Amino acid sequence: MNVFVLLTSLLLMGIIAFSFLSLVVLLIVACVKKSWKFALCSMLGTGLVAALLCGLVSVGFAMLYSPYDATTPDELAAAYREEFSVLPPPGIQVLSARHHIVVDSCGHWLLLQATPEEIERHIAMGFEPATEVPPDFRGEPGGGGPSWWQPPVGQLELYVHRDWSKNNGWHSSRAAMGVDRSKNLIWLVADKHD
Repeated sequence: MNVFVLLTSLLLMGIIAFSFLSLVVLLIVACVKKSWKFALCSMLGTGLVAALLCGLVSVGFAMLYSPYDATTPDELAAAYREEFSVLPPPGIQVLSARHHIVVDSCGHWLLLQATPEEIERHIAMGFEPATEVPPDFRGEPGGGGPSWWQPPVGQLELYVHRDWSKNNGWHSSRAAMGVDRSKNLIWLVADKHD
C-alpha cells in the first residue's frame, strides 16, 4: 500500500478517535455538572471541528492524487524519464504527458514525436505486437486519462509490454504503445500497481 494512503488513513482515524474520546469526556463532565446545555454545545462543537479536520484532510488527499499534466519542457522531459529512466534522447520530443496516481496504482500517458530510428529502438525495449486492441486504444483513455489521448487506432501499429518498467518500487507494470509511422508518433500508456 502507498505510504501516503497509510499515513492519511492513520491521520483520519486519529481525528475520529480524538473526537470520540472528547465526546465521552464532555458527556462525563456534563453529567457531573448536570448541564445538558453544556453537553449539547460541546458535542456540537466537537463534531464540527472533527468534520472540518476530516474535510481538510480529504481535500488535501484529493489534491495529492489528482492528475498531473506536464506542460513545460523540463516537466515533459521528467515525464519521459519517469518511464524510461533517462532523459529524452535527441531523436525524441515529448509532445504531451500525464501522470496520475490513485492509492496504489499509477497511470502514465505519453505522446512522443520520434525519428524512425527511435521508434525502432522503443519497440526493441521488449514490446511485442498486440494480439488485440489494448484497453486505452479502444476510444477511451481510461480512468484519469487526458482529454488529448485520442490515438487514431486505425493508423497505428499496436504493441504491448507485459512486464514494463518497475521504477520507483512498483510491483507490477504493463504498457501499450501505438506507433503512427506516417506521422512519426508514439502513443504510450503504462499502468503500474503496487
